[in-house]
Amino acid sequence: MGYHGAPFAGFARQPGLITVQGSLEEALATVF
Repeated sequence: MGYHGAPFAGFARQPGLITVQGSLEEALATVF
């Protein structure tokens, strides 16, 4: 898996910021 990280504020979930982990968790929650 790869991603263009410009829109993200890092990988780990951080309150009030868009992060890779937060986006993945939200996407997976809609599937499962």
